[in-house]
Amino acid sequence: MNLTKPAISLLTLGLLICSSTYAQLYDSIQSLYQAEKYEELIQLTDSLIAVQEDFNHRPEIYAMRADAYYYIGELELSLKDYLNTLQYADQSDIQYQSLVQETHSYIGFCYREFHFYERALPHFQRSLEMAQDLNDTVEIATSYYNLGSVFRDLGQLDQSLTMLQKAYQIDVARKDTSALGFDLTLMTSLEVELGDLDKALAYAKESLELLREEGGNANSKAIRYKLIGLVFTEKQQYDSAQAYLEEAMVLFQDARDSLRHMDTQLALAELDLKQGRYDQASQTIQQLQQELDMNQSADRLAKSNLILAEAYIKQNFYVLAQNVLENNLILCQEAELMAEARDSYELLAELYEQQGKERMVLMTKEKMLDLRDSITAINNREELRKMELIYQFDQMEHENELLKLQNEKAQLELEARQQRITLLTIILVLSILSSIAIIAGLISRFRMKKKLLQAEINELRMQIRVVLKGDTSALDLQALNEKLNRSLSEREIEILQHAISDLSNTAIADKVCVSVNTVKYHLKNIYDKLGVSNRKEAMEFVVNTK
Repeated sequence: MNLTKPAISLLTLGLLICSSTYAQLYDSIQSLYQAEKYEELIQLTDSLIAVQEDFNHRPEIYAMRADAYYYIGELELSLKDYLNTLQYADQSDIQYQSLVQETHSYIGFCYREFHFYERALPHFQRSLEMAQDLNDTVEIATSYYNLGSVFRDLGQLDQSLTMLQKAYQIDVARKDTSALGFDLTLMTSLEVELGDLDKALAYAKESLELLREEGGNANSKAIRYKLIGLVFTEKQQYDSAQAYLEEAMVLFQDARDSLRHMDTQLALAELDLKQGRYDQASQTIQQLQQELDMNQSADRLAKSNLILAEAYIKQNFYVLAQNVLENNLILCQEAELMAEARDSYELLAELYEQQGKERMVLMTKEKMLDLRDSITAINNREELRKMELIYQFDQMEHENELLKLQNEKAQLELEARQQRITLLTIILVLSILSSIAIIAGLISRFRMKKKLLQAEINELRMQIRVVLKGDTSALDLQALNEKLNRSLSEREIEILQHAISDLSNTAIADKVCVSVNTVKYHLKNIYDKLGVSNRKEAMEFVVNTK
């Protein structure tokens, strides 16, 4: 990664921390994220992490830095930070369910970018499970779509279609025309691969119709027109295919999408070949190659050369075809386009065979064998690179798992230490209480008779006040509550006190600011807990219970 702006120094950050709160730093990081200043965001978070091991919003900060790395194309660093996001979210006391759910999706995206579809799959599945727990229909539909995509990458087309149909059903219920367009577009491609071209065409047309209804942009419409054209091509309905592809070209041109415009021209040229319109195919390619030279698109230029050479061969323009193919081989060698180079050799062999040049055919086929060795070497290098990436990702996941285990161990040790301290504290308190209890017991012997006598006198006075005046102030309802199998709530104690003071339900309701029905409800519960059926019995129970 080449960061063009100077890095924020640790000293600068230290001064920033001294003069700002972490909340302000977090706001600064968020502002950089919203402004899409990803390099600056990475610099600030790197420096913050370097000087402070523990800080608030750690999972969110790692997630934003992961996004920043993703947007600047640093996929490996992005993946590492997404894994860190999961790790720190798991350690936090704060609930980060939505963030974790989204992070599983992003990890799936990263693995999919690296073509590690088996590793992407469980993260997309976990994302779906969490979205269902959160009852987030948008994320549920998105997760089904992602699963459909990765199942397609794995070649499990039926399973892929099942996932996409579930996403489609949810998006229909939500009336999300944009999401439906994506669902239908991918379902179209799947049905083409499965060989059901009628269904594919129906899905593609529905996708286009939805886009028309919502007034989608020219580029989105063009993509769907092209898709319909390609389905018609597969159905060998070439007139319809040409009409849709030509409309797509116009729309791509209006949208100034030059690359897709060129791809559609290639599709039209291939369509001309299929219909035997070789001269038209040649003209289309020659016109296209003027744009390709300016755009320096090597793969498209190589493909256009193959179409042009095939058109020349069909018209018996062998010299022109040979020149195009030889130039194409030079291009493919420079750009390392091995598949296009192989196709060029195959066309050369066909050209020589039509001319009866057997020796040239053999020489060309020998070169094809040499090319296969080169392709094998490239594939081996790619496989080695893939193995290196797998090792790196395994290391990342193992490091995160180790951190998780270390944190769990530290947490267990802390809990054990706290338990030991608590136990010692309890023993000390019990010792003190035991000493106090012994002293109190000695004192209480001398005062017991006096207290019992005084208690009897007070109880008699209380009974007289309750019976004659409705005065309940002397009643110890809390002490009474402790003797009940089902204790009264604070509200029930308050209402009971008013009830045995001979207040009406309406008066009680006014005093405690509730409705009369609520008072009745509380009285019913009180009677049940006391084992009585009315106020009189309740008052007798309270007065007589010691």
